Amino acid sequence: MQEVLDLMSAMTGDTIFEKSIENTKIKEAHYMCDVIHAMIDEGVERGIQEGLQMGIQKGKLEGIQEGIQKGKLEGIQEGIQKGKLEGANIIIRLYEILLNEGSMDKLKRATKDEAYRYELLKEYHLI
Repeated sequence: MQEVLDLMSAMTGDTIFEKSIENTKIKEAHYMCDVIHAMIDEGVERGIQEGLQMGIQKGKLEGIQEGIQKGKLEGIQEGIQKGKLEGANIIIRLYEILLNEGSMDKLKRATKDEAYRYELLKEYHLI
């Protein structure tokens, strides 16, 4: 079989035939069709392994991208919640100040007039 593989290598200029003799199935082959089947099997196995590695890499990248996207969305949602809470606390603080001052007219107006409430927040250095 070695001689046939050497001949094939010489005729085609492809070293794959020389390298394939290292395959145990090819060493034990008695017919050329056995060599061809062994080479096909080796190619299929190599293709499966390369495909598996490519699939793993792609899966990792997609997983990372999905994780980043999910993290961003969760971060945005958490930021919105914290922002709402901080905003509510600032308004409560303004109302406490107005109540402590006894400024009921200011308090009533602040609850209904957003522009006035904003002016008060600046005036009392809450924003």
